[in-house]
Amino acid sequence: MKNVTVSMDDETLKAARDYARRHNMSLSSLVRRLKAQQVVRPGANWVDECFALMDKAKGRSRGRRWTREDLQRGRLSAGCGSRTHCRREPPTGRL
Repeated sequence: MKNVTVSMDDETLKAARDYARRHNMSLSSLVRRLKAQQVVRPGANWVDECFALMDKAKGRSRGRRWTREDLQRGRLSAGCGSRTHCRREPPTGRL
C-alpha cells in the first residue's frame, strides 16, 4: 500500500479525528474508506452488502418457508387480516 499526503484545514482535520476516534478507527483507515467509497465502481460489492443487510434485518417469518407458488400468487402476507389481499387469485393471461 502506498502512502499519500493529504492537506485539509484544521477544523476538518479535528472533525475527522474525532469521528475516527468515536468509531474506533485510525484517521488513515477513515480516509481510505471514504476515498474507496467515492472511486470504487458503485455496486461492486452489492451482493456482500445485500447479505449484510439481510443478516441485520429482523424478519418475522416465524420459521415459515414460502413456495414458488406462494411467491407467484402473492400469498406472502398470510394472516394480515385482509381477506382480499391474502386470498387473491393470480392474474390471468400470459406475461
